[in-house]
Amino acid sequence: MTRYGSAGSVQGDPRWITARYPAVCRCGAAVPRGARAFYWPKGKLVRCETCGARDDARFHAEVQDEIMAGGWQ
Repeated sequence: MTRYGSAGSVQGDPRWITARYPAVCRCGAAVPRGARAFYWPKGKLVRCETCGARDDARFHAEVQDEIMAGGWQ
């Protein structure tokens, strides 16, 4: 089964990256250059690993809901 979401299967989907620039997560945690981070391309938002894991799970669950409801093929 193809994993949608963090696999970057659709343009604009969030995905795990290695931060090229320092950033700050919404929780206030610093995301230093070279750290693993979860990236939302549409809003250019970066999340730390803790928040990113939660966002990744939530996004993947929402995609699965869409697939199960027949709204995404």
